[in-house]
Amino acid sequence: MLHLYNLQGTCILSVMLAHLKSGYDPQGFDPGGQKRRAAEVKALIAIYQKLKAEKSNDHPVIVAGDFNGNASRDGTWAEFLPLYEATDLEDALCLAGIPRYERHTHMNFYGRTASAKQLDYIFLSRSLHQQLIPGETYVYRYVYDEDGSEMLAPFSFRDRDLLPSDHYPVVCVVDLKDAGDEHTAAR
Repeated sequence: MLHLYNLQGTCILSVMLAHLKSGYDPQGFDPGGQKRRAAEVKALIAIYQKLKAEKSNDHPVIVAGDFNGNASRDGTWAEFLPLYEATDLEDALCLAGIPRYERHTHMNFYGRTASAKQLDYIFLSRSLHQQLIPGETYVYRYVYDEDGSEMLAPFSFRDRDLLPSDHYPVVCVVDLKDAGDEHTAAR
């Protein structure tokens, strides 16, 4: 957990990072990783709720990371439903109005078929929804060093291996200048 304090020593933001279980399970203990992800989501919610109880219900919190599944409100996988039932968290990309087809953060390949999914999220607590700067919230696409042009989406595992990561980063900007003093604006 990361806590951001203003100059007066007041905690103005808490950040929780997560990397939930992937679907990879060669032993077959938890095919698809759903049981482990469900347990991890349950623990994440418990930590989130404890933090809110300790600070205040309107304390700003960001929960971000690789969720390894569809945690968006569109077709949410069952293991992620408690995020919406037990918290006020919302996906920053959705709040920013990014179309679903532009939210993919991971490409996978099954033979000649490509699958683009959003696996990576930045969730914002309700108190941050209005602080979000939509025009500065997006999925970063890698660029070439030589000319700065955007690298094309991969068409195969070989293409994907040429990228810096198999995931695209999510960028989210929230304006914290109202969180205590003029020196706490975060961009």
